[in-house]
Amino acid sequence: MTNFDAFLSRAGETMQESAIRKMGSMLAESRDLVSFAPGYPAEAAFAWDDFRAIADDVLSTRRESVLQYGATRGYRPLLESITGLMAERGISAPLEQLVVTNGSQQGLDLVARVLLDRGDVVLVELPTYTGAISAFRGVGAELVGVRQEADGCDLDALDATLVRLRAANRAHLLRVRDTGFMPEGMMTTLAAGGSPRAVARDDARYPLVRLLDLIDALQLSKAPAADLVAAARRDSLAVVRYWSVAATIGSPRAVDATALFKDPDPSVRVAAATAGLRGGTNPAAVAVLAGALASDQPFGARLAALNTLAFLPALPDAARPMVTQLAQTKDNTDYLGRAANALLAP
Repeated sequence: MTNFDAFLSRAGETMQESAIRKMGSMLAESRDLVSFAPGYPAEAAFAWDDFRAIADDVLSTRRESVLQYGATRGYRPLLESITGLMAERGISAPLEQLVVTNGSQQGLDLVARVLLDRGDVVLVELPTYTGAISAFRGVGAELVGVRQEADGCDLDALDATLVRLRAANRAHLLRVRDTGFMPEGMMTTLAAGGSPRAVARDDARYPLVRLLDLIDALQLSKAPAADLVAAARRDSLAVVRYWSVAATIGSPRAVDATALFKDPDPSVRVAAATAGLRGGTNPAAVAVLAGALASDQPFGARLAALNTLAFLPALPDAARPMVTQLAQTKDNTDYLGRAANALLAP
C-alpha cells in the first residue's frame, strides 16, 4: 500500500481533522443525540416556507447569472447594502475593501493567512473556539492560552503573558471574544455575580433587550428619539449609561455627552470623553481622560483612556503629566506602562 505521507508539505504533516467535523459525524450517526457542541441550530427552527418562497422567486426569473459563478468579493447589491449600513455607523468602507465570507470560519482563515507566518504566536482564551484553533494551526502558528475569569479574559494573566512573550518579540496576535462565549457560554463582566442564564433573564442586572433597542436606535437611526437617549443617560445601570454614549462614538453625528463627564462609573466617563473629543479640542474631555489614568482607576478605564489619547493628532498638554507618570510605573514592564511610553515617543 502506498504511503502518501512522503508527499505531504510541512503544513500538510501538521494538519488534524477538524473537531467540528468530528462532532458533526457523531451527530449524523446518532439522530437521538442532542449536542450543543458543534453549534448546530434546531432543525425545527428552519424557516422552510420562507426559504422555499425565496428560492421559487429567484429561480423563476431563469436569469443565467442566478446559477453562474459570482464575484469573489460577494454579491454586489449585498456589498452596497453593507457599505450603506457601515456609513450610517460612521465607517467609510468602499466596495473594494469588503469581502463577504461564507461564515466566521472563512473569516478566521483569511485573517490567519494574511497576518500570520509560521511560528508566530497567537494568544487565545482558555478554552476557545475550536474553529479558531484549526485556522491558526493551519498556517503553522503557535497558540498560547490565557486563562479566563468568570467574566472574561484574566487581564493580569494576559499582561504577564504579554510581558513574557514580548521580551522574546514573539507575541503577534490576540483573539478575544467580546460578549458571547462559545463553548463555555459565559457573558462578560456582569455574569460574575451569577449564572449567565440568570443574568440574561434579569432585566434589573443586564437589560439585554433594552440595550439592543438603544444601540440600534443610536447606530441606525438618523435622528434617535431624544427622550430615549435622555432616559438611557439617567439610567441607574452603568452599562446602559455607557452604551448611551459608546454606541455613538463611530457615528458621524455630533454627540454632547458632557452630562456624563462626572458619572460615578469610570468607564462611562471615558466613553463620554471619547465622544466629546470627536468634534475637536475639548479641555473638559481631556481632563476626564487624564483623571481616568490615575493609579486607583480600573485597568479597563485606564486602557480605554490611553486608546482615546492615542488617536488624537497630538498628546494634549493637560494629559501629559498623567501619561508620563504611568509610563514610569513598574519600570515600564506592564502593558499600560508600555502603551503610555509609546504615546510619549516623538
